[in-house]
Amino acid sequence: MSDASGRGSATRADSPLEEEAVPLDPQILPSDEVVGGGRNPHGPNAVPPMTGTKPKVVSRTRSVLGQGIEQQDAEAVAAQDKKLEDSKQKRGGEPREIQFAITVMQLQDIADAHQVYTLTFYLQLKWKEDCGENFTPYLEWRNATTWENKSDDVKRVDLGNGLNEVTRRSTITATFAERLELEHFPFDYQKLHVKLVSDSINNLKFVPLRNPPGKIDDKGVGMVPHWKLDVDVDGANVSVDFGETAAKDSASGEQYCQIMIRLFAVRIAGNYLYNVFLPAFLMTMVGLTQFGVPVDNLADRQSINLALLLTVVGLKFSVASELPRLPYTTVLDNYLLIVIAFLCFLALQSFVVREFSKRSSFEPEVIADIDETMFWLMFTLFVSHQLHFFASYYARTKMIASRDWTRERWGAQVYRKKHRNSDILWLLHSWGWRRISTDPVHPVSDEISPPNSPHSRLHP
Repeated sequence: MSDASGRGSATRADSPLEEEAVPLDPQILPSDEVVGGGRNPHGPNAVPPMTGTKPKVVSRTRSVLGQGIEQQDAEAVAAQDKKLEDSKQKRGGEPREIQFAITVMQLQDIADAHQVYTLTFYLQLKWKEDCGENFTPYLEWRNATTWENKSDDVKRVDLGNGLNEVTRRSTITATFAERLELEHFPFDYQKLHVKLVSDSINNLKFVPLRNPPGKIDDKGVGMVPHWKLDVDVDGANVSVDFGETAAKDSASGEQYCQIMIRLFAVRIAGNYLYNVFLPAFLMTMVGLTQFGVPVDNLADRQSINLALLLTVVGLKFSVASELPRLPYTTVLDNYLLIVIAFLCFLALQSFVVREFSKRSSFEPEVIADIDETMFWLMFTLFVSHQLHFFASYYARTKMIASRDWTRERWGAQVYRKKHRNSDILWLLHSWGWRRISTDPVHPVSDEISPPNSPHSRLHP
């Protein structure tokens, strides 16, 4: 691990083989490569995208067997280590303070099928260093999958007394992995996270550059039209938490600076309401028109049902192509599956009534009465299904508007499957409805518990 100066020393053996100087790509630096005033402290397999890293070594040895052995300039490393150690002694052994701010400029896409989202943001860092030290903080973007640094500007201002104030401004476009919670698709919200890890807490300390440290560009964020960024319960649209990693996550028990950046995105479901829900609703109503066809004309009745059934199945496959292969059903899946089951039941009902008419001795008037009774039964089921859907949609809208869902932080419960009727229960609870708890350890409070509270039974 890194020493007190913030840098580590290489422990590779000298190679008698011929060296070949090649450019060193910071994306594939080995774990003990010296970079940016410090070594990679995050394990031998950690190769995430980095910013603010300036590799000091540009030579790599290659053996005749094709196995590369990296060799570093020991004198340059030792000299830089001494500068960093002297700088830390001047600070009285305190960690170097790095001021941090981020401005989200554009949310370009949230890809449901690939479980990733793309951001363009403006990153600002500010710190102090000794003249000639050329310190650059190590930054590791843990959940980034692709990375493009569009611009990078470093400005140094002489403060006197041998100190420089360094300001680094970068414009970055990156794609981040995020496990999306799609149980309520397309009426879902997503908590988008960016996880940033740096050097040991003994060497660095991140603090806000401004208040608040995270914000959205005042000129507006260019986004995909079916998403909008919301604010949390504290009114922040970009939440930034400064902390440290857990000691148990490091083999050496070391803790590292960690910054959690959160955005709250709400899907605008108008496209699905008009292009999926409304057509499915109308096709279900059209299915009821089969009762206007005489019972004996089974072919005419079935032609109506089968045409509608094939249309709805095609609609469902079209929607499924936009989502990953989920191990659960979404709200839209449930709605379309009920429509499919309803049309199948209509087809089965037509066949049963027609067979009953052929094989029984009842008068045609009696058969007509049975068919009419089945119509009212199916109509009642249709209305009940639509009322449940509209009640759930209304409750979901109210729950999202309350912003209670923004309380939960990054942690072990970042992904948790939510109860299908949780929105209706939340709405009833907000109206004053109470339930009797059978759990003596966690009774239900009279007040609405925060969604991340162990006492809450109404997680959104």
